[in-house]
Amino acid sequence: MKVVDLIDITLHHSSVSQSAATHDYAAATVFGDAETCYVKYEDDDATPRTPVELYTSQQAANQGHYPPDDDGTWWVLSGSSNRWKMFDAYVSSQTEDTSTIVAEIDSNESNAIGLFNLQGSEVTLHQIIDTELATDGDCTDDNFTKGTGWSHDAGNDEYDCSGAQAANTKLYQDMSTTEDSLYRVQFTVKNYDAGNIAGMAGGTAGTNVAADGTYSQVITAGSDAEDGVIADSAFKGSVDDISIMRVVDYTTIDLDVTDIDDYYEYFFNGFLFKEDIFWTYPYYADSRMRIEISTQGGTCACGIVALGSFYELGDTLYEPTIGIADYSKKDTDAYGRTYLNQGAYAKTLDFDILIENDLIDYVNRRLTAVRGEAAIFNANNTGASNTYESMIVYGFFESFSIIIPGPVKSKCNIEVQGLI
Repeated sequence: MKVVDLIDITLHHSSVSQSAATHDYAAATVFGDAETCYVKYEDDDATPRTPVELYTSQQAANQGHYPPDDDGTWWVLSGSSNRWKMFDAYVSSQTEDTSTIVAEIDSNESNAIGLFNLQGSEVTLHQIIDTELATDGDCTDDNFTKGTGWSHDAGNDEYDCSGAQAANTKLYQDMSTTEDSLYRVQFTVKNYDAGNIAGMAGGTAGTNVAADGTYSQVITAGSDAEDGVIADSAFKGSVDDISIMRVVDYTTIDLDVTDIDDYYEYFFNGFLFKEDIFWTYPYYADSRMRIEISTQGGTCACGIVALGSFYELGDTLYEPTIGIADYSKKDTDAYGRTYLNQGAYAKTLDFDILIENDLIDYVNRRLTAVRGEAAIFNANNTGASNTYESMIVYGFFESFSIIIPGPVKSKCNIEVQGLI
């Protein structure tokens, strides 16, 4: 059984567009009634604030009222922005998109991650060493080898491609990438006019893109000493912020758990998908986690991403109790008619673990340290032949008690309540 002590989220990249808002909040900006704003900083206007939240103005001539400190007179909280919903404190609010969600967050000094309230076909997780292989990746100097059509624009700290090249053209450095190893290539396209461009590792191209934006691609390196970007003969535009990092571990988790025995079940029984997953990975002092959630039925979504350091507390014993706390509303009128309004629900988990007596104080300290805080509780035993999604909970423990029946082993009961 594992408990994960969570760390704060630092978001480096997301493919998800921000929710529509009138402006970012600034004390000097005058907001009208029903106008919206993002709050990205604390009231000192310098310290980043996460998650990024969306507020709606309640009055005209609204100026100088910092939304998080307001009592509802001037502002009302509309929730986290769509990009940040998967990193806020709520499982039930989801980041949603119609194409694959790609995000990168810090995973420094952590070794376990959980994703909850998922909708998608599969999730791929890449652990990346947060060390730039590119020299001058911000493109302030002319350090990349330029193919036909490329020139360095020192004034804008970017590389321009004229579109006059007769064939594929590369912008690269020799970063000594290892053939058949994975690398994350990220770059920003500006002033897009025509053609296609892709990331490149070891001379192998990633997926072509054809619009302004920041792109993050994982590429299996080839044998050539060329790392950067590659454009086709028609590409015309600018590129900057070229970043290349090494992937040290990864996994792909299939969310489809449908058990189909015949064509009838295929056509009429529907499909079942995992909503919660858990993965452990090596501990690095300086790393990132890349998250890719592929669409299912034209949509992908995620309620919460949580990561931190896990601690093994003991072996889960047989007869755990799993269930849900249902927050649906059920009202019956004077005629006996019952009206149901389906609401959110949270997992519940009550289980016992077997611990060595010399670990009693350790278990007591570890559980006490996460009292009143959100954590991940994974009651599946390491190496077990069967693991259960129902026994992975993002929540808090309501109580724990340790019984010491003898001199060798003891039993600890833990009651866990999920969050929504």
